[in-house]
Amino acid sequence: MQVYLFIFVFVFVFACVVGYSQTITELETRLKTARDTTRVHILDDLCVKHQYKYPLKALEYGFAALREARKLDYEKGVAFAYNDLGVVFGIQQDYDKALTFFLKALAIKRELGDARAIAQTLNNIALVYKYLDDYVRAIVYMKEALQLKHGLGDRAEVAFALNSMAVTYAEYGRYDTAKMYFDKMRELAVRHDLMDKWLEAIKNTGWLYVQQQLYDTAVFWYRQALDYEIEQKDTCAMARSFTHLGNIALRQGKYEEAIAWIGKGQPISWQCGATNAWIKSLKSLVRAHFHLADYDHVLQLATTGERLCDSLGMQAHRTYFQEQLYKTYDTLGLSGQAFDHYKIWKNLQEQLASEAKQKQLARTKVQFDLSQKESELIGNQQLLDRQHLIIMGLAVGIITLSAGGYYLLAASRSKQKRSQSREKQLSQDLKSRSKSLTTCSLDNVKKTHLISDIQSRINQIPQDTLDHEGRREVSRLKEQIRFHLSKARNHQDAVAMVKTADPDFYSYMASAYPQLTANELKVCTLARLNMNTKDMADILGISPQGAKVARYRIRKKLGMPTPQDFNTFFMQVATQY
Repeated sequence: MQVYLFIFVFVFVFACVVGYSQTITELETRLKTARDTTRVHILDDLCVKHQYKYPLKALEYGFAALREARKLDYEKGVAFAYNDLGVVFGIQQDYDKALTFFLKALAIKRELGDARAIAQTLNNIALVYKYLDDYVRAIVYMKEALQLKHGLGDRAEVAFALNSMAVTYAEYGRYDTAKMYFDKMRELAVRHDLMDKWLEAIKNTGWLYVQQQLYDTAVFWYRQALDYEIEQKDTCAMARSFTHLGNIALRQGKYEEAIAWIGKGQPISWQCGATNAWIKSLKSLVRAHFHLADYDHVLQLATTGERLCDSLGMQAHRTYFQEQLYKTYDTLGLSGQAFDHYKIWKNLQEQLASEAKQKQLARTKVQFDLSQKESELIGNQQLLDRQHLIIMGLAVGIITLSAGGYYLLAASRSKQKRSQSREKQLSQDLKSRSKSLTTCSLDNVKKTHLISDIQSRINQIPQDTLDHEGRREVSRLKEQIRFHLSKARNHQDAVAMVKTADPDFYSYMASAYPQLTANELKVCTLARLNMNTKDMADILGISPQGAKVARYRIRKKLGMPTPQDFNTFFMQVATQY
């Protein structure tokens, strides 16, 4: 069913877009003589121009904009560049890197206090989390963006944000909350005469009820939209509403009503040049006539659709029509024609599967090439020097934090021993402190993993790129890291600590859910401490994918509802014992 929805797209942020409508050739010509911030903006524009077709070229322009902005101490330009680089990686579905760049852009924008730019980047971050199916985090960032847009007073942007929230809650399975946000969007549109947003909210509310299979209620909302479109004489929009109502009737098994609705909208779609919508409505008509056993119409419509799709190269739609031709001829007992269409149908299926694999391979190659290109561009001497400083500062900071953590752990244990002779009324307080101490120990393990990762990155720094003083500094840093790692706990200690993080919870889960294995109980305990998948993997010594698989198996064994947040479930369980 075609749905009238807000379509998520990455937001391109520019304070002053220089010639955005210009061609690539025009921008490259201007770049030759451009100076200062104008040069940064043109490089940003070129990055955007290449993001879809030539991502490697886009990456070059993005990093060039970043270098130029840094030279000028132009923080807004640095934020633009980070955002553009995040979009490049986001389009290629490398969401970890996209998130890294978006968060860097957000940090700078927060310092600059640019509310509009902050809101746009918050939306980008929310979009990444949404693609990762992390709806909880996506909603957190969307809510902050919504608050900022309220403050800006841009009613159209507020409506856009309300729609985003509603769609996300609907996809998360929170239909009541989604309805609330669609209602707010509709009320805002009425107050400020934003009738396009009102119509969007009306249609999306209809879509929301379709998702819940409340078809009669969905029809009520789509009829409201249709009445308004008829009043405004918006024929192309009317065609879409006719199709929506026809598809709802089709879902209800009201096939003759479906044919009537779709039949009204189909010729209008063709007149509006909406070829794809016309073909989709034709598919719905084929399905309705097939259910009515009106096979003559099925053959006529499917043949028309197959020929049109073949001429337009729309192989996915053509596959559907060939399948319907095969099934219809088979139903009629015409085995010869059925077999002919069956062969074409299967060949098209294999072709589509092959094309899908080729696209996936091409995307993987682009991701690899982007990663290689990124490393090459970061190899620029200026960026390399900056990278060295960041790594050394981060390592020293982590070592200091870890040392402090070990000191606090030792001091707390000593205090616990001295407190054994205290009165019985303090036992509950000691138990609480034990949980905190264990959590601190687990944090130290994670920090040790991070320091080991930093050690590997430092070892990869080419020695010939450093002067004598730089090599000495790196050598001293390596020695500090080795000293720290020699005193760190090993992985088995970390795993053993998991059981003591909350012994009552661990015991309760073991008795209440005997189907869980020992390793799964440890994952539950870490979820009780509100740890994310990556931290669980680090502590348990498994891959992030392994942690995800463990979480999936636990969900299945416990019959946990899909919309239920994994960590929240176990935090709620902890209140029951």
